[in-house]
Amino acid sequence: MQIHWQPHSGPQTQALTRPEFEVLYGGARGGGKTDAGFAWLMRHIDNPRYRFLVIRRNAEDLSDWLDRAKSFYAPARAVITGRPATIRFPSGAMGRVGHLKDENAFDHYQGHEYQRILIEELTQIPREERYLKLISSCRSTVDGIKSQVFCTTNPGGPGHLWVKQRFRVSQGSGVRYIDPISRKTRVFISARLTDNPTLMAKDPEYEAYLRSLPEKTRKAWLEGSWDVFEGQFFDSFDTNLHVCQPFEIPKDWARYIGLDYGYTAPSAVGWFAISPEGITYQYRELYRTGLTFESLKQEILKLSKGEKIELAMVDPALRAKGQGTGIVGLEELNKDQSQISFIPADNDRINGWGRLREYYRTRKDSEGNEYAWLKIFSTCRETIRSVPELVHDPHRVEDLDTDGDDHCADMQRYFVMGRPMPADPKDAFLQEARTMNHHSYQYQLRKRVMNGEDVYEDFEFFEEEEEDNSY
Repeated sequence: MQIHWQPHSGPQTQALTRPEFEVLYGGARGGGKTDAGFAWLMRHIDNPRYRFLVIRRNAEDLSDWLDRAKSFYAPARAVITGRPATIRFPSGAMGRVGHLKDENAFDHYQGHEYQRILIEELTQIPREERYLKLISSCRSTVDGIKSQVFCTTNPGGPGHLWVKQRFRVSQGSGVRYIDPISRKTRVFISARLTDNPTLMAKDPEYEAYLRSLPEKTRKAWLEGSWDVFEGQFFDSFDTNLHVCQPFEIPKDWARYIGLDYGYTAPSAVGWFAISPEGITYQYRELYRTGLTFESLKQEILKLSKGEKIELAMVDPALRAKGQGTGIVGLEELNKDQSQISFIPADNDRINGWGRLREYYRTRKDSEGNEYAWLKIFSTCRETIRSVPELVHDPHRVEDLDTDGDDHCADMQRYFVMGRPMPADPKDAFLQEARTMNHHSYQYQLRKRVMNGEDVYEDFEFFEEEEEDNSY
């Protein structure tokens, strides 16, 4: 018997033989993902009742896949016809192919039965619920055929976050996960260029090309890293720099709230405190679906008990009537309470994202230590999870892709747009001096200078004042 194709040993063979209901085979470029998908579909082509579905992102991607499929399936005497195309094998087994050009396409396959579903470039599906709609059609009433979903992808794209989380990519390759609700299993299998000796031999310059790419692209495409990727919207986000352990916020620090409202989508609320040096700390978050205006207000008031909140900057859409009740959200939040004033935020998205990027931007102090204007308590897990995974809108590059989980980023944007841009700590300290008792400030400054701190280079500001030796 002539062998037309066989998998490489290692991850490719492992991916094709895993029994889990969902298999994600991906990571670096050149790992042999597409060929693995072709081969995976062939397992039951001798069964006349076998039906499969292939999904690509758009018509152009699908056309390229079909060109390759004609060559791959030619030895099996497959016939590919029609638009949308069908792939028929001599036994009567057949498959359909499609792409996801619009949101309605995710509903198009519901009600069908496909024993196997292949989804190429999974991270191009922006939301997990759309993926779940697709795989709801993966079931089997055919004896001897077990239903299974096989996905391939590289890191990056609007669905990067949910794919990484769903398949527990951070736990490593080959670790089975059992869904606690459905009891179905899934697994991630990592692929790298070095796992594809055929490509390494036929195109030895490809590895050198990948090594020549910018750092983030190189890490994703060559090393298969899911931690950084091209298209990342907040590309300066660094867990080591922007995340800190919780501490007790001093009572005299100014505190604010940012709020992005949702009912079906989550409401995201962040509490922010500003240090005397001008560093902002997000010290609390609320992230929950199904909250009415009243229930959200009560949650915020309960969590803010005993705190003086200067202002709460909220989603400006709450000025409109919502929830089909005729209730204006902003009015409901402010009604029958005086603890917190809720005001509509400035919704200038482009300038808002620019300002938030400034908060995340890394700086260095006079001693060369890195710092940023914004730090997040490690207890704000949803913010830490979602913000670094957001990507650019492909059609409006200065905006982020709203198909991503942008709720925490929106509430941060509302907050920063309600505050003046902070200065560097040295300048912030000077600004504070001009609003406080001069002698008290002069004493603090002298103590810091005596300790060797370069807190203010232009000392003439104090030479104009009468010297006071009372401290």
